[in-house]
Amino acid sequence: MQVSAASTTTDLTALQRQLLVDQRTLAEHVKASADASTIAADQVAVQTDELAIAQARSGSLDVLA
Repeated sequence: MQVSAASTTTDLTALQRQLLVDQRTLAEHVKASADASTIAADQVAVQTDELAIAQARSGSLDVLA
């Protein structure tokens, strides 16, 4: 899930769900010995999810209740 600057309202549960999906994808690609660029992209997705969750929890990203 990407959160654009134009729309910073999202659902924390959806962010957490997306993090789990991206973590699973990363693990599957590592296990399958995917190429380095695929694994790097997966790692960026996980980091982006983690950042969005941290921002939502700190109040710097508006979330739906």
